[in-house]
Amino acid sequence: AAGSSAKYGSGEAKVAVRRRLSLTPSIPRFARVGDVFQSGVIVTVGSAPATVNVQLKVDGGALSATGPLRQTVVFRSEEDLQQEIRFALSAVTVGSANLTFIAQDAQQPGGGEDALQTELPTRRCVGGYVLRAHRTATLDQRKQ
Repeated sequence: AAGSSAKYGSGEAKVAVRRRLSLTPSIPRFARVGDVFQSGVIVTVGSAPATVNVQLKVDGGALSATGPLRQTVVFRSEEDLQQEIRFALSAVTVGSANLTFIAQDAQQPGGGEDALQTELPTRRCVGGYVLRAHRTATLDQRKQ
C-alpha cells in the first residue's frame, strides 16, 4: 500500500474457505481412440451425514459413456469426508469432449452443490503390433 506522503506498508492474511460440497477432477490427461477407461471426481463434503448425487454430462462426440450417468455416494462418518466417484467411458473418435460433473447434497437442506467442467482430448491410436506366423506347429497329444 502507498500513502499520499510517501508512506508505504504491507499486510498479509490467510483466508480459509470451506465449501459444504466441492468437486476435484480425477481424469486422465487424454485418451486414445479405442480406450475404455474410468473418469470421475473426488467429492468432498464439509460434514457428515451427507448423501451426494453426482451426474455426468458428456458433450462433443469424441467420448461415449458406457455405464450409468448418475451415481450416489453416502458419507456416514466425520472420519471420511472424501470419496471418489468414477464413470465408465470409451473414446470413439479423434477430437475432444467436455465432461460436466454436477453434484448436489440430497440429505442436508442447503447442503450444497457444485459443478465442474473440463475438456478431455482424444487422440488417434499410434501404431500396433502385428504377429505373423510363417510356420505351423503341431501338438502331439497321446492318450495315456
